Amino acid sequence: MKKAYLVYESWGICDDSSVIGVFLDENNADEYVKEHNKEREEEIKLYEKCSKCIERRTNENEETFRLKDSCENAVIKEDRHGLYCENDMSDFYKGANSNAYWKVEKDILE
Repeated sequence: MKKAYLVYESWGICDDSSVIGVFLDENNADEYVKEHNKEREEEIKLYEKCSKCIERRTNENEETFRLKDSCENAVIKEDRHGLYCENDMSDFYKGANSNAYWKVEKDILE
């Protein structure tokens, strides 16, 4: 049985998605998804790195940055609330807001 590969796109953190393409060749669908997911993958990597770096203390209004000396993105500053990282992306909803892409395989009925 022949197959069709539907490629979906979702917007940022929202659960809405729609089909944006249909491929008859699985390799073409995989390439499309891979190419268009690059930005999202980079955002997820940065989010995970920032999440490992920041340690929020529950008893104090202070944050500790474990990777501040080794992270190329770390810009630690202080304001009236304490220390913060100018490039903090540890909040998933702030950090991972590009579109996500995936494929779904469907049988073609003849």
